[in-house]
Amino acid sequence: MKTNIKIIFIALFMFFINFIIPDLKPAEAINTISYTYDIPIYSNYTTSTSSDIITYWTYTPPLGGTISETKLTITASDTSCYHTMFYVCVDNNTVGYFDEYQHNGDRDPHVYSLKDLSATSLSLKINSNNHYLYFKVYGTVTISYSLPGGITETYALNAQNNTNAAKISADAAKSEATASKNMLNGSSNGGKSLAATYDKAGAAAGDATYIRNTQLPGLQNQIANLETTINNMTSGDTTPPNFVDLRTKSGARATSGSAVQLVVDATDNVSSILQYSVDGGSFQALSPNRIITARVGSGPIVTISVTVKDETGNESSKSISIRKL
Repeated sequence: MKTNIKIIFIALFMFFINFIIPDLKPAEAINTISYTYDIPIYSNYTTSTSSDIITYWTYTPPLGGTISETKLTITASDTSCYHTMFYVCVDNNTVGYFDEYQHNGDRDPHVYSLKDLSATSLSLKINSNNHYLYFKVYGTVTISYSLPGGITETYALNAQNNTNAAKISADAAKSEATASKNMLNGSSNGGKSLAATYDKAGAAAGDATYIRNTQLPGLQNQIANLETTINNMTSGDTTPPNFVDLRTKSGARATSGSAVQLVVDATDNVSSILQYSVDGGSFQALSPNRIITARVGSGPIVTISVTVKDETGNESSKSISIRKL
């Protein structure tokens, strides 16, 4: 009996050593990871009728990242502009500017390469001086993400191994406790019963079962979620947008007009900003109301194809047929 009790305590001791106080110190700590993205193309007309400086475009990195560097390109295409000033801002602080009048609207791109940043936003401000001007903003941005202290893939793997070892130790403890219980209740020791020791062994078996069936699955799920999070952060987003439906805003499938409004019912698992392309044309930002305008060519049946792209470049497409009256 004493031997079996010793086995129970040794098994429980090994469980605490292997699981409760594991060596979780990672071999190498990863503090940040960085990705370079294409900035979604933004185009617009200045519409101010005053000389105020107005913010027309702002870029904020997704998922709470920090902008570490960028290559920003700005073009303007109106040859009649007069002293229209463009201001490039980082965290609302001006870092560069130019007067489009000096270039006589020659449409030459203005490129700003900025490094060693630690910013939460980029923005473009314009003083149009009561003139209208078409402009476009695009480029690339490198975003850094901070990982929780000490979290690495090695950390997750060590935690998983320790969990597996704890599970084995808990199984062994349960087996030994059950054997002791069988012996003490008389089924394996000639019918001799030691009630007090039996109750303690039963409690030990119950504790081991509770740990194995109740606590370990929850810990395993947490570690699995941690591994999934790290894998997603290190491998990048490869899931295309969920393009649910493409339909007309009015619900009609026929028109006599040259254009039709469509509802693009699409979401993404990571990106909050989506772009769309109609019939293979250039990509544009998809507005929050998901309504776009598409040209309707000659009939009788016109097929319009729409492609949706997330910030990583994953694409999904759908088509709709419209009868031209």
